[in-house]
Amino acid sequence: MSKEMKRELRKLRLKHDLIEKTDCTPEENSAFSEIKAQQGILPENVFEYLGDDGTGKGTFYKVSDTGLTDAEKEEYIQLKQSRDIAIIKNCTVFFTVLAALGLTLAILNYISYMM
Repeated sequence: MSKEMKRELRKLRLKHDLIEKTDCTPEENSAFSEIKAQQGILPENVFEYLGDDGTGKGTFYKVSDTGLTDAEKEEYIQLKQSRDIAIIKNCTVFFTVLAALGLTLAILNYISYMM
């Protein structure tokens, strides 16, 4: 998996609360900056904040598991999908009713115009 795909996957996991993000202390930031300056490898769960241009800012964060089991994560995802589907359904019903009312009013207006 490419670095960009892994970064995007991590962002999505953070957005949907499947992993937790903790900012590093100033001491940890210094230590990690030194490791990076020496072309070392950061620990697996440590990442650097990136600026708009994609370069590092010199500040880091750690990601950790939320403690949910795989089954709980799967259930969480399914419940969110179910909620999202219900929202889409409600929007569809709303706009269908709105279109039907508009069509009915247009027909009534046309009939009254013809009389």
